Amino acid sequence: MSISGQMVIAGACMAGEGEEFFGIDATSGSALEPAYHGASPAQIEAALQAAHAAAPALAASSPAARAAMLDAMADA
Repeated sequence: MSISGQMVIAGACMAGEGEEFFGIDATSGSALEPAYHGASPAQIEAALQAAHAAAPALAASSPAARAAMLDAMADA
């Protein structure tokens, strides 16, 4: 698994357009690469709209289908 520092909104991988931040190595206190960026207000709105649009289909799906979706996301 490679860490890219990107987020996924409505199935599209993208860099955040907000403030930059880093993970911290707990053993040394040093910043870890890559840098991450928080979401911009526009990206947050896009994510909320996508979640709202997807909610009815997700709610209607079976627990097994939801589990398979989560497994696929974890493997991506």
